[in-house]
Amino acid sequence: MSVSTNAAPGQGQGAFAAQQPPMVVFFHGLRKKREQMLPMSRSVGQATGWEVYSLAYPSTEQPLHLLAKGMAEEVRALAQPTQPVYAVTYSMGGVLLRHMMNLPQKGGINWQGCVMIAPPNQGSRTARIMSRVFLVRKIFRRRYGQAGMELAAEIASRQVPWPDVPHPCGIIAGTRSFSWKSWISWLTTLFRILPGPADGTLLVEETRLEGAEAFTTIDCNHSLLPADPRIPLLVVQFLQHGTFDPSPNHGHEHAC
Repeated sequence: MSVSTNAAPGQGQGAFAAQQPPMVVFFHGLRKKREQMLPMSRSVGQATGWEVYSLAYPSTEQPLHLLAKGMAEEVRALAQPTQPVYAVTYSMGGVLLRHMMNLPQKGGINWQGCVMIAPPNQGSRTARIMSRVFLVRKIFRRRYGQAGMELAAEIASRQVPWPDVPHPCGIIAGTRSFSWKSWISWLTTLFRILPGPADGTLLVEETRLEGAEAFTTIDCNHSLLPADPRIPLLVVQFLQHGTFDPSPNHGHEHAC
């Protein structure tokens, strides 16, 4: 199912301006619901005047390729045949978007770009460790399903390489490794699972993707990123200007 949070005529101008008003679709993370992305989508819709939708998918019930097929069908049902479509993804929603690009004609969608928030583009060390520990792996599989197990797989062992994303692509990574509100960050901190800058769930390096046009970091924990009020500002900045940097020079990397 989908929720329209703003259906106003397109007002956005800049790098992605088009004759037909763009649509922005928002994909939530693993074991989350569309409500997770509603405040962000509303803020983006109000700032741009573009049509925005927060979409839901059964993240723990199907493998990624089937989730991608179902999501593509939903986006096609919402968009006009030639309407420009942008994606804003959180966590596993970014991997779902990549799998949609593997579908015939990229799912039949006129993709024009994306913003990925804390995407496990290189997989997830946390998921790999949790899926291999004897006392935890059965709980992990039951809780996170086949899609969660796919995030845990080593890059070299993937049966099908994850495809690229729609371009231009901007990535936002978190750098706060611990939060009292995130049980995963308690685990990763206690057992020192993440050896480097991280958001408590992912290493910053795991979010990177070769070829992305912009990358920025924000001092926030993984679980709290969708609700951070700075995120919609960064999303709008990238959608309208192709950069996270608000300065006239439009640098490609900016740390918050």
